[in-house]
Amino acid sequence: MSKGFVKFGLYLALALLVSGCNNQNSKKTDLAVVNWEKAVNAHPMHHKLETGEKILKDLLQRREDQENLARTQMTSISKLQMLKKVSEQNYHLADINTKMIALRTYENEKLQKQIKIFEREADAILSERRNSIEKDYKLEIFNLELALQNVRMTPEKKADIEKKISEVKATRDARLAQLAEEKQVIVAQKAAPYVESVKLRLKESQDKFEQEAMLQMANTQEKDAKLLENAPNSLKQALAIMDKEIDKQQVKNNKRRKEISSDIEKSAVNLAKQRGYSVVFNQFKANVKAADITNDIISDLKNTQKNK
Repeated sequence: MSKGFVKFGLYLALALLVSGCNNQNSKKTDLAVVNWEKAVNAHPMHHKLETGEKILKDLLQRREDQENLARTQMTSISKLQMLKKVSEQNYHLADINTKMIALRTYENEKLQKQIKIFEREADAILSERRNSIEKDYKLEIFNLELALQNVRMTPEKKADIEKKISEVKATRDARLAQLAEEKQVIVAQKAAPYVESVKLRLKESQDKFEQEAMLQMANTQEKDAKLLENAPNSLKQALAIMDKEIDKQQVKNNKRRKEISSDIEKSAVNLAKQRGYSVVFNQFKANVKAADITNDIISDLKNTQKNK
């Protein structure tokens, strides 16, 4: 329970105690007690206050972190300049790498499309030889496979024919593999000029990006020399802005806290008058018997909030 709520609770107990004392001469009344913390936590607006307190705590922590960080950095201006320079270098390096990755991806996609064209051109050049190789072995393989269908063939003869088929196919595949190697040579020769042009474009782009980065860094370093001279004033201004936000949030929280306390106080006073209670205590006392009207106050608060 916050100190603010305890204070309001004590005020309430004192106020009603005085009220009760004034009425003691007229008639005897019962005593009642309010669990102030429970009533506060159950108030419909309490979650907004909790949120506001979290925001305030975060603002205070951010202010402290910013101040500590700035003071640490300002202990060595030269170190700060170096760190900033390295940071900017890393930023530009990452930026250049990102741009170059995008360019390489684009150029690679174009290259792959062009290679497919070169492959089709190579296939056209070698198609006649490929067909000739297939034709040279097609009939021989067909006849050997046909001979395997002879049901009267001995196992030894069948094994010889199967071996012959494997040898013929291996010879054919070797010639086709050699042809595939020739195809790769043709494609590589056709692609070589295109690949060189891609490398040149990428090199020119990287040089351009690096020159732009160096120019930006030179301009930044000039500005930094002046900015770092004014760093203490800049820190004060930044903290002043944060202080305004902190003050603004504190005002909001205090307003909500007072509204919650006021609502509980009004409800307690009304119930005390309606039921004839002379005293409403904020805390229980061992030697006093009192009716606990906390839940009644909570119900009254919720009903009041719904009707607003």
